[in-house]
Amino acid sequence: MTEATADALIRYLNGCEASNEFVANVVNCLAQVAPAHIMTKILKSDNDGDGVPLYEELKLGTKATEFDTSFEIAAARQKQYQFSPTQNCDMEL
Repeated sequence: MTEATADALIRYLNGCEASNEFVANVVNCLAQVAPAHIMTKILKSDNDGDGVPLYEELKLGTKATEFDTSFEIAAARQKQYQFSPTQNCDMEL
């Protein structure tokens, strides 16, 4: 896979409005065969122009192929880092 092919793939995924699940599956399959510099290019791409790279979109669950507002991005980041105490959270000091 070349950088030009990676660029074409990124444009295709954005143009077809692929689901995050589909994008993640494509990325996982490519990771098995593509050189590291190509995977880095794909994972750091931001083809939807919202300022969030692909790897972070997949991690946050925001739509990888559609522009997300700053509010949507902030809400997804806040949700990711919410603290959820367990049932037994008593601590002795």
